[in-house]
Amino acid sequence: MERVWYDIGDVKITRIDELLLTIDPKALFRSWDRASVAHCLPAMTPHLITEGTEQLLSSVHVWLAKTPHGAVLIDAGIGNGKQRPTFPPFHMLQTKFLEHLAAAGVEPADVRHVLITHVHTDHVGWNTILVGDTWQPTFPNAKYYIPKAGCDFFSSPEGSARPNADMFRDSVVPVLNSGQAQLVPSDGQDVLGMFQYHPTVGHSIDHMSILLRSKGSTGFFAGDVMHHPIQFHKPEWSSVYCASHQEAEASRRWAMDYCLENNATFFSSHFTSSSVCRLKRLDDAVSFEFV
Repeated sequence: MERVWYDIGDVKITRIDELLLTIDPKALFRSWDRASVAHCLPAMTPHLITEGTEQLLSSVHVWLAKTPHGAVLIDAGIGNGKQRPTFPPFHMLQTKFLEHLAAAGVEPADVRHVLITHVHTDHVGWNTILVGDTWQPTFPNAKYYIPKAGCDFFSSPEGSARPNADMFRDSVVPVLNSGQAQLVPSDGQDVLGMFQYHPTVGHSIDHMSILLRSKGSTGFFAGDVMHHPIQFHKPEWSSVYCASHQEAEASRRWAMDYCLENNATFFSSHFTSSSVCRLKRLDDAVSFEFV
């Protein structure tokens, strides 16, 4: 498949694929009600929802941005060889992620900045690789920006007892120990004069989306504000992985409003198809078009 690049000002962006998943809609959304979204399903089949079985399609991928300051990654996927027995689809993966990155013209040593939206298993994994029997930073020349609230939580007794705490120990702690980490405060932070962290809590206590502004154009890296495009039609639906459904809905609605008001291109962490959308307001609803 031919690689697609998107231009946000003088920044070129492409998707680095890692994994495709098929998910039962009732397993992702407790509020799933087929009748209320039946009018949307034909347009989403088969590139977002499987034909016949009506399972949701989901992608795990990383965004690569080539900037005047060097290569930047937004989020870091799942990673290879990570022990994830509580979630088998992520357990001990061996994907060609680094080969896909190289095909986009970037080797690990070329990456200068890694911007993490939140400390969750499928967003921090490629922070590290196994060298011998030690997890070490994958990108030796990069500064890693990681939300402080997530690091604080998983460093606490409560966080370290969570079933997903292994991802913090093998994919975040080695970066903290290496001195390559910059902790992002909860009210956000500017990076390189073009990226800006903006708090969008709800999915997790540390969740942030990342804005990119360059030469009059705006990109919006949503993180896990949304897990599937069905949420454009049903913003009140939060995924089962959201810590606070009320805050997650508020963040989702803010994200849609921001993109509409600023003509921002929406870059999703989990949509299939291109995973890149432009939004339009139709009466009281929001529609989306993949670009």
